Amino acid sequence: MGSAWPREADGGLRACALEVRALAPAGEPSGAMDIALLEARLTWAYNASVQEPDTLTDTLQVTGGEVRLDKRVRNVSQNTPFGTTAQGKPNEVLEYCIAYRNLGTQPVSNFTLSDPVPFFTDALTAVAGYGGQAIRCTHGTTTQYLTAQSGDDAGEIASGLVRVAVGTVGPGEMGEVCYRVRIR
Repeated sequence: MGSAWPREADGGLRACALEVRALAPAGEPSGAMDIALLEARLTWAYNASVQEPDTLTDTLQVTGGEVRLDKRVRNVSQNTPFGTTAQGKPNEVLEYCIAYRNLGTQPVSNFTLSDPVPFFTDALTAVAGYGGQAIRCTHGTTTQYLTAQSGDDAGEIASGLVRVAVGTVGPGEMGEVCYRVRIR
């Protein structure tokens, strides 16, 4: 570990985050639980025998609603219609939209929609059709335009993921999150 590792103000090494992504399979009943035992092990570059393990037990419980997702894509540059796939050339723009709907009879609280930005693209952080912002989020009849920066609003594009903190999605409620990318 050299001087390139991020440091705290006091000179100590900055912790690195470990993010757990859990997906509940469709049709899982309310109350179903799953437990994941995770271990991360930091191995020092200058001496591989020096390791720092850390463990975490993560519990996921299904609570009520059932959110169904439907992802579509279109080539904006070629003005193609939305479909399940799209083709394009370098420098062309693709638009991804993920629709969500609560099919359950209970509200889903703290719902965050996240979608990986395709590895062969760069997310656009200012889109004319999105009020100059990076993300368009429609929930019911309300549309918001969100920034790519973390902490500014309910949206962000970071670490290769688009995230929108939607909040509570009541029974039958629906919405959509859209973002655009440029093909490398």
